[in-house]
Amino acid sequence: MWTRLQRSLCFDASPWLRLFRDEVRLPSGVTVGGYYQIEARDFAMVFALTHLREVLCLRGYKYALNALDVQLPAGYLEGDEDPLLAAKRELLEETGYEAESWQALGRAIVDGNRGCGRGYFYLARGARHVTEPNAGDLEDHEVFAVPLSSITSMVCGGTFRQQGTLACIALGFAALAEEG
Repeated sequence: MWTRLQRSLCFDASPWLRLFRDEVRLPSGVTVGGYYQIEARDFAMVFALTHLREVLCLRGYKYALNALDVQLPAGYLEGDEDPLLAAKRELLEETGYEAESWQALGRAIVDGNRGCGRGYFYLARGARHVTEPNAGDLEDHEVFAVPLSSITSMVCGGTFRQQGTLACIALGFAALAEEG
């Protein structure tokens, strides 16, 4: 195990981001200074399937990519919000859909060395349109449904470029494969 010897806050843009500079001791006894960690907000993401076995996707501009990107419905947890409740809220806000059943697929850290937030991933089955989307944030996106059978070719073709989206898709397919 690594031992943190010292930590200093370099940058604070709470609640979005905090950057720390740590000094750590490795198991070998070597000390490393300037090991940086990023603290970012946790998020929930949904692999939502309609009754027609279509996956709900969003196409919108992502500032860090400086491009349009396709992703799954997702958003930050608010305070101490339960991740499942956040996933349900984000699905409704971003797509206008609700789902009949929910399955937790797991969680993952975006970057094991730097941190950068934890993603909570869910499979939602029986998604149905109940209202118009109302994300209420800076994002402007298009909601569209893709046949489940087309998702793999979209992944291999580079349509999805964000780690969280790729992880959620992989976990969704694994859960569906276990069902047979």
